[in-house]
Amino acid sequence: MPDVSYVLELCRPWKLCTYFVGIGVLACCSEILRFSDWDIGISLLMGTLTYVCAPWSVKTMVNAARRRTTGWVLRVLAGFALAWVVTDLSYWAYNAAMGHQMFRWLNFKISFPLYFVLGIMWSYQGSLRDMSKRTSL
Repeated sequence: MPDVSYVLELCRPWKLCTYFVGIGVLACCSEILRFSDWDIGISLLMGTLTYVCAPWSVKTMVNAARRRTTGWVLRVLAGFALAWVVTDLSYWAYNAAMGHQMFRWLNFKISFPLYFVLGIMWSYQGSLRDMSKRTSL
């Protein structure tokens, strides 16, 4: 389970900045494109859940697959299950409650991979400066 260090890691300025920029882009696009299943509410819900949960899912799955300790398959499945809850179940629950027409499969095809891409990015533990040093040639 996430601990205090996990929460502190989410409070790094570069991570918060990418979160807020992402929420802004989602909210603006929802207003411009006007899809029946995409509004500011779903942008905030799914964006925030992704920010909070995706790094944990990625770390849990990678550590389980690397170490292969007892129950590692369950940890990998837990990471996928949480990803499904964030990318599909929250989408369905919100839009069902709001009475919106849904495009569930289309949303899933976009949201599920994006969840893991963002989880990989946000699971980096360090400053943006440290990251740029590690990735420079």
